[in-house]
Amino acid sequence: MRTLQNLCTFTLLFCFCFSGLCAQQQQKTAYEKKKEELLVQMWDKYGRQRAAAIVNTFGEKSDEEIRAAIKEANAALAIGQLEKNNSIITQSSAIIWYGEELLKAMKLKTEVDFKREREAAYMASDAGKIQIAIKNAFEKWNIKGEFEKASDYEARLKAQSRKEFERICIEEIQKIVKDVYRTDRNRWQSDNNDSYYRLFLTYDSESESYTVLSKIAKIEWESKVKVPIDEAKKFKQERYVAKIVGHDYDWCFIDNNLCPTLVTLRFSSGRTADPDADYKVLVSLKNQRDIVYAFDDLGIDNPYLKGLAFNYSDLRREQEKIRAEEERLQAEFEAKWEARLAEFSIEKKKKMTKIPCISRDKK
Repeated sequence: MRTLQNLCTFTLLFCFCFSGLCAQQQQKTAYEKKKEELLVQMWDKYGRQRAAAIVNTFGEKSDEEIRAAIKEANAALAIGQLEKNNSIITQSSAIIWYGEELLKAMKLKTEVDFKREREAAYMASDAGKIQIAIKNAFEKWNIKGEFEKASDYEARLKAQSRKEFERICIEEIQKIVKDVYRTDRNRWQSDNNDSYYRLFLTYDSESESYTVLSKIAKIEWESKVKVPIDEAKKFKQERYVAKIVGHDYDWCFIDNNLCPTLVTLRFSSGRTADPDADYKVLVSLKNQRDIVYAFDDLGIDNPYLKGLAFNYSDLRREQEKIRAEEERLQAEFEAKWEARLAEFSIEKKKKMTKIPCISRDKK
C-alpha cells in the first residue's frame, strides 16, 4: 500500500510540472502552485489513494467538462445520502470539492500556463511522441564513439548524417503507427475497434452509392461506397462489415495525431471476407498536414543537417509514382500479350490445311 501511495504521489507531482526540455528551470506560475496546494489538501481531506484517482480523472478537463463532472457527482451524492452509503458520499463529496476548487484555480491561468499546456499536449500527441523518439535515436548516433578517431567521426557525419536521419525518421514514424493503430503491414485497427466502419446511411439510387460514416480514434468522416443498384438491397440486408486496410505511406497529421489519407474498405459478410469487394477511399479532412520533421527543431548539433526537413509524405508520393509505373507496365504487358495471342491465333489458322476425306469403294 505504501508503494502504491508513493507511486501515486510521484505521478501527480510529475503531472503538475510541465516536463519539456527545460522543465526543471521553469518557474512555477500561480496556477501551478495553487494546483499543488489543492493536491495536498485533497490528501489531507480524503487520503492519498482517493486523491490520486480523482485528480488524475480530472486531468486537463475543460471548464465545461469539470462542471459536468460536478453535476454528475451531485446526483450521485443525493443517491448516496438517500441510501446512506458512506463510500458514495465520500467519493462524490471529494469530486465536488476538488472540481469547484479547480474551477477557481483556473481563473489564475496566464498566457504562460496556456503555452505550457499546449506544449505538453503536443508532446503527448503522436507528433510529439515521434519527435522525441527521433531526437533520442539520432542523438545516440550523432555522438562521437569512444574508440572513434576525430577524423573518422567527422567523415561519418559528413557521409552518413542525412541518410541516417531519414532512416530514423521513417523507423520512428512507423513504430508509432504500429503502436497506436496495431499496424501489421497493410492492416490495422485501434484497440477499441473504432477503426471499423459500422454505419451505412441511406442509399442514393441516383449515384448508386452508400454514404459510410467512419471513425478512427476520435476522427470522423463520411465516404461514398459505390454499390450497383441491383446489389444494394442485398448489401444492406446482409449487414456487411467493412474493415480498414491501411497503406504504409498514406498517413498525415490531424491535430497532431496520425490519420490515414487512403484506406481500403474490405467487406465481409459474417466471417467470410470477399477480396473482390474492396473499395479504395481517399480520406480528405480539414486540418490535414504532412508528416514533417525539421532537424533544426531537435536541438542537435550537426552542421551537415542544418535547414533539412524530412517529409514522410514525399515517400507516399514516390510510392504513388511507383504504383502508377507498375500499373502502366502491367497494362502494357497485357496489351502486348493479347496482341501476341491474336497473332498466334491468326498464324495457326493460316497453317491449317484441309484433310481430304478418304472413302472406301463399295464392293
